[in-house]
Amino acid sequence: MTAVELPIGMNVLVVSDGINESEATCNGLDKLGWKAWHLSANNLTRGEVISRPPDVALVAMHESIGSLLSAVQALVHEAPGLPIIVLTDDLGGAEQSLFSGAAAILPSQARTSLVHAQLRAALRQAASTRQSPESAGILRVRALKVDTMRCEVTANNHRLDLTPTEYRILSTLVRYAGRALGADFLLQQSSGIDIGAVGAREIVKVHVARLRKKLSEATGEPDYIANVRNVGYLLDRRKRGSRKP
Repeated sequence: MTAVELPIGMNVLVVSDGINESEATCNGLDKLGWKAWHLSANNLTRGEVISRPPDVALVAMHESIGSLLSAVQALVHEAPGLPIIVLTDDLGGAEQSLFSGAAAILPSQARTSLVHAQLRAALRQAASTRQSPESAGILRVRALKVDTMRCEVTANNHRLDLTPTEYRILSTLVRYAGRALGADFLLQQSSGIDIGAVGAREIVKVHVARLRKKLSEATGEPDYIANVRNVGYLLDRRKRGSRKP
């Protein structure tokens, strides 16, 4: 299989109130290769952070310190361990954000290149606490082993013959095993396309059907990828018996 995996750690959630937005929070990060998606503070607790899990978050709330802290606290609650970078010029807000769980503070109009560097630094720090050098680049769930360095998936020590899109969808599901992921998120991860949930659902279900067949043939277990009503799909960590595809 010839496939180039989309770099892990390139998904950034931008939470802002639309006031005094910097280039970084608008479209500057997209130009540097980040897959940035935006939410208002009000949408943080509606499940989108769970179904479209970011690798890092950028919070820029200028309306009030209260809204800034609420956004940080909501992210900490919705995605424990998520690195959070806050853009603010308010020293009190900066201090309280750090106490609330933010990883770093930058000026509200920081250059995009500086924001980019800080986001990468936060990801490196998070990765160093999650992985040992021996396990870096290897993801395992049940009989599956994903080698993100070689862009290969094996099941019971036999390599699966996957298309690049299938590999990217499956590696994303394995990476977030046990978590329901939206079809739009899976499509974005596999192809960089963002066309909304309805359009993505029609495309992704075709690839998922093929993946289910290949996984079932390789493992003898038909229950790896489960449908999650009104959300998308998840990769089951545990064997649960036969399921209809």
